[in-house]
Amino acid sequence: MKVSIIIPTLNPLSQIQDLLRALLDQDAPSAEREIILVDNNTCPDQKSFFEIASFLGTTNNLRYFHESTPGLHAGRHRGLHESRGDILTFIDDDILPAPGWVDAIANTFNDPNVQLVGGPSLPLYEQAPPEWMEAFWTRTPDGKSSCGYLSLLDYGDKECEVEPTLIWGLNYSIRGKTLIDLGGFHPDGMPWELRRYRGDGESAVTIEAKKRGMITVYNPDALVYHSVPKERLTIDYFKKRSYLQGISDSFTHIRQAGGIVPKVIEEKKTYTFLSLMKRGARKVLLPFRQDYLGKIRESVNRAYQVGYHYHQEEVKKDSSLLEWVLRENYRGENAKLPV
Repeated sequence: MKVSIIIPTLNPLSQIQDLLRALLDQDAPSAEREIILVDNNTCPDQKSFFEIASFLGTTNNLRYFHESTPGLHAGRHRGLHESRGDILTFIDDDILPAPGWVDAIANTFNDPNVQLVGGPSLPLYEQAPPEWMEAFWTRTPDGKSSCGYLSLLDYGDKECEVEPTLIWGLNYSIRGKTLIDLGGFHPDGMPWELRRYRGDGESAVTIEAKKRGMITVYNPDALVYHSVPKERLTIDYFKKRSYLQGISDSFTHIRQAGGIVPKVIEEKKTYTFLSLMKRGARKVLLPFRQDYLGKIRESVNRAYQVGYHYHQEEVKKDSSLLEWVLRENYRGENAKLPV
């Protein structure tokens, strides 16, 4: 079995060398592996090319490609096109895999019924997270926890089947044939000035996989550590992430409605004091803390609604954007923006 590890990136080599070395150091006796680095910069500088050429000379397992079409979907699909593996593993450029990560993924796919595989994504905080962030975690009585705003997930130390929607893009493994059969990725990771073209990324694949009842496995040994810089531990960052999620959900709903722009903005739930306690908040919240957290949640939820409304209005006034939202897929020539 061959595993293709695909890394779309906008960063210069100097910022992702730790990741590449960690991947090259992976001990994977049960699987062949290749690393595909997709430079998704529109205009990479000459220095980057020289750095890449020098680094490529140190290994036969790493291949480099430049993809000028903006958007994470374009980088991912270029990796798909260039891959030689049966299993495609898509990761973000700000993670570090634990030892044995590749082998854990390959071993899980030894079951021919398994179509998607993921694992824990634990934080590497640059600084201690603020207390208010607890309100954005989902926790279950059996110890499972996740924070979608920072792409953090821990479902414990036992392998188990999970819903496909719990396999997130920073640690996302899928059979190549399955990915093509499910239609491929939707637009994601657009530059801010092109945010109107944002879609629902890998969620489109996992939602379709869920509809088809595809077996998805969480393997605790398929562990990655996700870098969380201090800039992401702010209310402004959570609001921006929520705003972009509003755009993504509007995209999803318009596609589901066959091109009809929904008239009602979907409200995001504002968590009350009691619901926070049910979700397993670690500390007892005094009334003033409840009010403080409630205001934070409300501001983050408002950002979601602003993003959702922005995308609806953009689609209403631009038929080419509506055509983009309704495209059958976003591979090859279809990845190019209507601009």
